[in-house]
Amino acid sequence: PSKVIDRVMIIKFNAEVDSSLEWEFQPLQNIKKIKVGENNIIKYKGKNISTKIITATADFIAYPKKITPYLIKTECFCFTEQTLAPGESQIFTMVFFLDPSLDLDKELDNIEDLIFTYQLSEYKS
Repeated sequence: PSKVIDRVMIIKFNAEVDSSLEWEFQPLQNIKKIKVGENNIIKYKGKNISTKIITATADFIAYPKKITPYLIKTECFCFTEQTLAPGESQIFTMVFFLDPSLDLDKELDNIEDLIFTYQLSEYKS
């Protein structure tokens, strides 16, 4: 990021799993207070609770939606498929920052609470 500004945002991290996917999935930290512009790392834990190898993909949703153009993900498990063997668990990482130019967007003036949700579903090739 170009610069860190004094504006603080509070982000709630959610994890959802499609009903047909036999995985457990949750953030290791539910809420994080961040400074706009600073690099942040959030980690999720996924576990395959089935008896077969499963590949999953993650969809990402940011709320409010108007924050999306300012969210810069520099590394994310959502960029690729994730495969786990039966009983295997893994830590999935997202590295991100909020672009300081969001401070110039008048529609975001009163926004300080964000919700980031990952929805996991089985990958069908």
